[in-house]
Amino acid sequence: MKFDLTNTLTLLALVTGTLSAPEPVPDVQADKAAAMKEAGLGFTPRDAPDSLVKRACDYGTGCRSVGSGSTWWTGAGKYCGFCFQVDAEHTFVNSHLYQLNSGTGSRSCCDYGVATSCRNEWAANPQ
Repeated sequence: MKFDLTNTLTLLALVTGTLSAPEPVPDVQADKAAAMKEAGLGFTPRDAPDSLVKRACDYGTGCRSVGSGSTWWTGAGKYCGFCFQVDAEHTFVNSHLYQLNSGTGSRSCCDYGVATSCRNEWAANPQ
């Protein structure tokens, strides 16, 4: 069988296309939402996609971040009250959502209040 440039390029394109096709990534959020629905722990309209309500984050609740020096620290972000990143030695509520930074002082944490996702996760998996 004689190969010319056209046949070689066509064969190369076919092989490359089949070898480099990405595999689908499972939708973790959809799986979790389905599991919560199955367990009877639905979402409130506020937590539905495209319907989040903006709310203030209160720095006066006494919550604290464990800070970047802790073995539990995974980075600044939003965490439920039962997460290890929220310092258990200070005021916290399991069903509340907290915004944490890398500090450990009184301004290292603010409280968004009750989050349905935190409340439902705690009810489904109490520590």
